[in-house]
Amino acid sequence: MATIRESTLTRLQIVSLAVLLAIVVGSVFHQVHVSDAPFLTRGSGATWIGYPFVPSSGAVPVLRDDVPPYTFERSFDLAAPPPAATLRARGLRSLEISVNGSAVLWDAPLSNWKDSFEVDVASKLRPGQNLLRVRVRNASGPPLLQLALTGEGLAVETDARWSVSAPGLTTAMATPANDTQLFADAYIMPDMAESFANNALLLGVLFLVFAGLSAALHKRDTTAHLARLPDYALVAVTLYWLAVFAFKMAKLPVMMGFDIPAHLAYIDYLIENRSLPRANESWSTYHPPLFYLLTTGFVLLFDAVRESASGQVVYRLVSSTAGLSIVWATWLCARRFFDRDPIKTTGAVLFAGLVPMNLYVSAYVSNESLLALWSTFAILLAIEAISSERPGFVQWTSIGAALGLAIATKFSGLILVPVVILVVATKIALLDDDAVHKRSVRGAAALFTMLATTAFVGGGWYLRNYLHFGEWVIWNVDLPGATAWWEHPGFHTAAYYLRFGEVFDHPFYAGFSSFWDGVYSTFWGDGLLAGMVGATTRHPYWNYELMTVGYWLVLPASLILAWGCVALLVRAFRAPTLRGRIAASFVFVVIFAMVFSLMIVTFSVPYYAQAKAFYVLGAVLPLSLAAGLGFAHVDERLAAKGASGLRIVFHAWLGTTMTLIVLTYLG
Repeated sequence: MATIRESTLTRLQIVSLAVLLAIVVGSVFHQVHVSDAPFLTRGSGATWIGYPFVPSSGAVPVLRDDVPPYTFERSFDLAAPPPAATLRARGLRSLEISVNGSAVLWDAPLSNWKDSFEVDVASKLRPGQNLLRVRVRNASGPPLLQLALTGEGLAVETDARWSVSAPGLTTAMATPANDTQLFADAYIMPDMAESFANNALLLGVLFLVFAGLSAALHKRDTTAHLARLPDYALVAVTLYWLAVFAFKMAKLPVMMGFDIPAHLAYIDYLIENRSLPRANESWSTYHPPLFYLLTTGFVLLFDAVRESASGQVVYRLVSSTAGLSIVWATWLCARRFFDRDPIKTTGAVLFAGLVPMNLYVSAYVSNESLLALWSTFAILLAIEAISSERPGFVQWTSIGAALGLAIATKFSGLILVPVVILVVATKIALLDDDAVHKRSVRGAAALFTMLATTAFVGGGWYLRNYLHFGEWVIWNVDLPGATAWWEHPGFHTAAYYLRFGEVFDHPFYAGFSSFWDGVYSTFWGDGLLAGMVGATTRHPYWNYELMTVGYWLVLPASLILAWGCVALLVRAFRAPTLRGRIAASFVFVVIFAMVFSLMIVTFSVPYYAQAKAFYVLGAVLPLSLAAGLGFAHVDERLAAKGASGLRIVFHAWLGTTMTLIVLTYLG
């Protein structure tokens, strides 16, 4: 019979899952139908049209006080005007409509651009030729129009027969708004079929070698060596990272990386001024300063010149050290989480050490790896607190400090704060060995202590923003007093979130095709080529042919990772201890929250480059735990069914895939 605490925990878990589902549905509905987010819906059924832009990866500057109008025109003939003619229109964002030169709408006072304007324009029509003219302005993306004019014998709507013009652009025929076009530079990269053909021998040899090793090990008793397997894996991964750093990362020009000119400008400001910039000083100064302060400290300590060989090492010390530290933290956490199960722990360590997004992001000068490290520490400490019988003040403050360091590195660390603090406080209030009243008091004390420590360690930057600008969080998409900008496509449709598969034909810049292609492309490889605006400017230090092949080879790993996430959810309800159930629930919720936050942001920031998996690099630890579960479950099921042949194939594929990743970034 279930105890009262078990029943309470189960009810709490079910309610929490329902709340998470409600948040997802509510957030998506709000972004699509209520908010100002540039998400296009069918509405009247007419096609959304715009200027035939060629997709690019660069930013488009806009002067807020002088947004140029895009003029859409369509002429049509009428034998006689109908008694009634209804015009329905929406524009992204402001509209000026005229029929035969007579104004119908001038900067419509609509509360939201998503609301349709509807009016009878029969009195403005005439026999013979008629002209519809619509001017659309949009400071945050491409001006788009959806219009339908209907009446007896009249049906005119937005389609390819409309012309569109704008200052500085040639008049062209409008095209349907499309946010799933592929970037032209994707075709410059290695062809998928040719990459497989060029590396077929290597793949065949690797597969046979690992199949042979698997078959040989099946015939031997390896139980005595299993206990040390996670340690061997950690040593091997560490040596690999050091080799990649020595032979590849240390040779990369500092100017290679995502938003690298802006990151370096931040560091230069600190070196020259010895003071913190304001959030609107330049492109990246909206970021909290911890990463830049640490990197600047190393630069000054070693008196490093950016363009020198030593500069290339010093400038990326923080990023690369943080990336490797995440692997070590995963090793520490997995041993506790899996009760020292060697197979699951080894799987987690290898995943953390070889997942491409951790490898390549750590090679560039970026605050992402440091943010991920503090997030990893916060998750590790939270799992320790959940697993402890009676966590105390030191653990509470340690968790708060880790979260504070995370938000002092990048504001996206804020997503983790409520998840970590609420779960740890709930565990204390529910499970600590005290009377109910004392548990509640301790839970409240833990909650307050973690929040206060987080604010004390990391809140200074946000308070400074509020005092200067009246806003706690500043983002460079709308910096106070700075030039506005946007990136393609500047809007999204349902198709962008419902498609997947382009990554298997054209893996680089696959985020131009769909959200999920972009996430897959940047999770399993450097799919955006270090953030370079074009493929011709990519650096030569990765093996892009092997990376191309890898996108197919890791497909089973993606499915196993998804299976591991499901296994985490099952473990959350079936683990033998209540602490184990809460720990599994916590890990699952962290993965869920981070992945959902990555997706929901793309509604309000609809840029192709926004679908980057490494924006949730802080989820490497929980994802590694899910991977450890998933791979172990597959291996255990094959072993239990006596499917030795399939098990050998599984091991051969796994060894081949891991070796391919190793060679991609080292070979």
